[in-house]
Amino acid sequence: MLGAVERRTHTKGYAVARTGSLNQALAFTSPAEIVLHEVLHMLGCAHGATPNACRDQVRHPREQARENRAAGRDFFPAVTAGGRLITTRPGVERRFARLRPGATCAADAARPC
Repeated sequence: MLGAVERRTHTKGYAVARTGSLNQALAFTSPAEIVLHEVLHMLGCAHGATPNACRDQVRHPREQARENRAAGRDFFPAVTAGGRLITTRPGVERRFARLRPGATCAADAARPC
């Protein structure tokens, strides 16, 4: 069982709920716990964060998500490695475009991000 979340925007991740090594078998971690662990990373929680610290970290993105829904935007905010919120999909696309020179945003394919 393992999982990972990319660290630039925490918007892409995966969890594999199969035992692949002796280490993983001896960790006594259920597939549900692995998935929850990776989802918390996608919400911005760091490794070793206490439940209270993680709850505090997740509060702000959840509040922003509610504001997005109220404004008619169906987007759950992304959290950068530095803890900054990205509140729109074009914002996430711009963040990734910095990694790929010449990339364009999906919203306006002719315009660089």
